[in-house]
Amino acid sequence: MALLGALGCRRAPPQPEPQTETGRATVVEAPTSDEALSGYLDGAVIDASYDTITLARLLRSLPRPSPTPSPLVSVFGGLVDHFSARGDARLDAIGLQQDARIRLSIRPLDGRAAAVRKLLGELESDGAPAPELVTQLSSQGRTLGVHLRASLPTSDRARLLRVLERLTIGDDDVGDWAQACETLDRVALCSGRPRLLVWARSEGEDRLRVDGIYLFYAGAEPADLARAIERADTWPTAAAAPEYPNDPVEHDRAPIQVLVHAGPTLALLEAEALADAVVRAGADTLDYHEYLDLERALKDSYPQARVFEGVGMNMDYADDRLSIDVRWIAAERPPAPLPELFAPIIERGALPVTHGDCEAAQACVRIGGLSMVTRFAPLADGPFADTVGAARVLRHAGDRGLVMLGLCSWPNLLGTAGVMAQSSEGMIGRAQSALLNDSYGLGLMLLELGDDPSASVGERWVGYLRAGPGVLTAIRPVLTLAGSSPEAVELPGVEASVERGLYEEVAVYLVDEAARRGGHGAWMIAADADERVGWLLETPRDDPSEHEIEPLWLLRVAALGPLAAREDVPYADDPPVRKWLDRRSLELRGRFTPSGPQLELQLESR
Repeated sequence: MALLGALGCRRAPPQPEPQTETGRATVVEAPTSDEALSGYLDGAVIDASYDTITLARLLRSLPRPSPTPSPLVSVFGGLVDHFSARGDARLDAIGLQQDARIRLSIRPLDGRAAAVRKLLGELESDGAPAPELVTQLSSQGRTLGVHLRASLPTSDRARLLRVLERLTIGDDDVGDWAQACETLDRVALCSGRPRLLVWARSEGEDRLRVDGIYLFYAGAEPADLARAIERADTWPTAAAAPEYPNDPVEHDRAPIQVLVHAGPTLALLEAEALADAVVRAGADTLDYHEYLDLERALKDSYPQARVFEGVGMNMDYADDRLSIDVRWIAAERPPAPLPELFAPIIERGALPVTHGDCEAAQACVRIGGLSMVTRFAPLADGPFADTVGAARVLRHAGDRGLVMLGLCSWPNLLGTAGVMAQSSEGMIGRAQSALLNDSYGLGLMLLELGDDPSASVGERWVGYLRAGPGVLTAIRPVLTLAGSSPEAVELPGVEASVERGLYEEVAVYLVDEAARRGGHGAWMIAADADERVGWLLETPRDDPSEHEIEPLWLLRVAALGPLAAREDVPYADDPPVRKWLDRRSLELRGRFTPSGPQLELQLESR
């Protein structure tokens, strides 16, 4: 136990081992699977492959967060500290090989999820549940979490083990995991922080296999915890290597490759929601019917008629710029051919050019080709068959549902909009149809954020929907019904017919450009002042002839810090993180290709 006290909770082997020059035990050999697949777990949420030099340079560029009680933040801060010197030199210092690949997988730690879900339902229907069953539910629910496995290429195992030990043990955690570590056989290292346990074994001559579990909540009984650890330790390797989208030849592959799988992600989100429900049930604050609504909505966010099964990312970091190429992974049997759904959009370019609006803004969003939603109408099936079902999914699934939408079901939501575009029933239906069928795109420019956090879009801003002239005819009655009756106004320097109204204390403008020389179509604009409307209408336009809309989606942020703080992004108010964000700009461009949609993201130093 003295050795456990010294190392946090290091598992001593049955017999003494030879000592190295550092005084530490040599690494224990353990059976492993085929090396080409080691590090890849069966049923993983995330599979990843990292070039060690690129990863070191990326970590060196990141901020070191201020100390917090979070074990994950503490580990991340430790990683940044280890790479604070020149990245490739630090690889040797910590025992990682240069020009080698780290393989990593993350999966749900949800072995008891079905039993916990069943017991929760039984206890919620029992007016006076037995105390021992309540204790059982609390303990088993606290074994839910995340399981990570990595295969690390090592040049010096002893050094690498020491680094892993320092990363995973806290000053007040000595011995907390000792009993758990005793359940593991033939490990070279076993240490942890609250809710985080890491253990390691050698893997051949030049690799170290590292497993880790992170629990959503602490407090599981030792027997339940031991069962969860054993399940993680013996979890099988993937039967096949991950297939990264557009994976180049081996010698020229992307420095960092990541796959995120939708099905296992759903299981992870369900496990997290279940763990939350168990803890709230113990505190007598659980609305069980609300939890059931969430559970149903999460399942519906992974529809049977889906086009995608997740996303793949190829990343590189060089010259203080992180570049990410994102491709979606096609489902095995998509309900519609990808070349039909994602053919390039050809239409009149009537939007302000990006150098005319986005470059003048602190933050800018631009989306083109809205009329393409009709091609997705065949995907409006099941929970996405109509706006009622889609709204229920979005409302009950919350942020977890947004994750699933991003991974796999956003085309189904476009299908819901496509059905709306085909409707012409009633005044609202005609307005919706006109907006979706005869719209060229929309945009939002935040020109000055200011210091007032209650001003959600800042102090100076303008947003627009660019549309054909028929949209104004359809939208006027709806605005009148909503209590906003636009009246004609004259704006200095604007050669167009302008009407202005007020909707929920926001100025709304309807602009018909028929009277303008070379004018085309109409605008619906919202802005903080008339001056912003004049500025927008005088910006240069795209070529009015028909051509491919490129980019289809655009997001630019000149400095991430102010926007991240305004949107309450976690840790954005932490001084080191805020300083780093203030010095970084972001640009994201999206387009359609016959093989599917593609996103290109760049995060760089200003």
